[in-house]
Amino acid sequence: MHIKDKRITNYNMLYVVALIIFMLSTLFELTQWNLWSDSFQDNILKVTKLMRYLSYLLCVIKIIMTSVADRKTIIRCAIIVVMFAVSYLACKNITLFLYSLLFLAAEGYESDGIIKIALICQSTVLIVNIILIKTGIVVDSIWDPDIRPRHFLGFSWVTTSSILFLFILLEYIYLKKGKINTFEYIIGMGFAYWLYKMSDARMTFMVSVLVLTWFWFIIIFVEKINLAEKLKSVFAITPFIISIVAITFQYIYSPDNTVLYKLNDILTGRLKWGRQGIEEYGLSLFGTKIEWVGYDADWESGMQYNYVDSSYLQIALEYGLIVLVIILILYAILIYSSIRNKHTYLCWIVLIVLAFCVTEPRLVKIAYNPFLLLVVTELEKYITDTNYEREGYRNEKTEVINS
Repeated sequence: MHIKDKRITNYNMLYVVALIIFMLSTLFELTQWNLWSDSFQDNILKVTKLMRYLSYLLCVIKIIMTSVADRKTIIRCAIIVVMFAVSYLACKNITLFLYSLLFLAAEGYESDGIIKIALICQSTVLIVNIILIKTGIVVDSIWDPDIRPRHFLGFSWVTTSSILFLFILLEYIYLKKGKINTFEYIIGMGFAYWLYKMSDARMTFMVSVLVLTWFWFIIIFVEKINLAEKLKSVFAITPFIISIVAITFQYIYSPDNTVLYKLNDILTGRLKWGRQGIEEYGLSLFGTKIEWVGYDADWESGMQYNYVDSSYLQIALEYGLIVLVIILILYAILIYSSIRNKHTYLCWIVLIVLAFCVTEPRLVKIAYNPFLLLVVTELEKYITDTNYEREGYRNEKTEVINS
């Protein structure tokens, strides 16, 4: 192991602590507990915000203490950070700029470690919430109890529990290298169905069923024909294809179009709100300041709803088209490098996430979706392995000549 590698390893614990603090503080803000007064709740939210800034500070320390990247890598990372900073000036949302610290600090860490931390933190919050609800410590709010009862299960919105479980499923499957047995399949289906009955999150339930079935049964046949390796170049541009399709359907939406009108109805109005968002805010290079107002536990009659659920359009409207392209490039790199690293199960997981985010705003929300962080670790592994093979080939060639 080189000296620079040892230096990174010694400071990896900083990143572990930073990621745990970030995940727990962000996930806590998804909860909606009625244990204390509004003023005390505000103070708790101040603490969670400070916790996140502490995690960012730890990332900065690790980046400074373990900076071993070459000049080209530093320039590429600097360009991305600058783009996020410029976008912040336009939209006044500093989230992606701060998230870039989590990306840069991931250098030298391992993909499995990132996913394990996310899985443990998310599972802890979900299980604690369910226990608090079932023991009556926290009151389970119900949305529209007389017509379509949907349980919050201690979270700020009814679909949060189901969506969180979906990503827990994907993380568990990732750590199992893309293979689950029949017992795991039955348990996963049972819990997914229970959450569906409680939250009535239909889309998330259908995706959960697809995920479980795919990695329990279908993946066996897909791996036999080596589909991911054969189509790696096609899969790498999939983020752009999905993004273009998602935004285009919202851009061309009209209630006068029968097909789009029915599709909008199936998607519970998502096309309509997307079209309204484009008309109200427009598409620009670096975005615009938007205060999103969506349904949650604090929703009151008379509030002006403007929420755009599609990740691709939401990012384009708020952060700008350039930032969206950067994010899509990162996903493309993740897909390509995961296939080259023989981690095809990660490729399939990422494709599922990309498809799911057509109607859900989770593409860059790390508290839900930590997989984007793996673009650093997977690309680093791919580059390292490629250089190792290249050096091995050179040494072998030199030995042949010398002999």
